[in-house]
Amino acid sequence: MLDTTVTFSGGAYDTALIDVSAGGAKFCFKMPPPKMPDRGTPISIEIQPFGEFDGEVMWIDDDYAGIKFDENHKATAALINEMVAQGR
Repeated sequence: MLDTTVTFSGGAYDTALIDVSAGGAKFCFKMPPPKMPDRGTPISIEIQPFGEFDGEVMWIDDDYAGIKFDENHKATAALINEMVAQGR
C-alpha cells in the first residue's frame, strides 16, 4: 500500500492505495470524509512520486472506493506495482 491523497468536491483526504491498474485504482480512506463521494463524482488521486491522476468514482463500499482514470496509465500502473512488489 502507498500513501495517497484524493481530492473531490473541494476537499483533500488522506488515503492508501490498495490496487492500481492502467484503467483505475482502488483506495481506502484513512479517515472517512464528512460526505462520501457519489458514483460519477470527478476525483483526482495523487500518487507520489508519480503525480496526480484524474478520473471519476466508479464505486464506494464502506471506507473503500474505486476510481476509473480519464486516461490509460499503463506504464505508471506497471511501475507502481513493481515498486510495491519490491517493498519500496
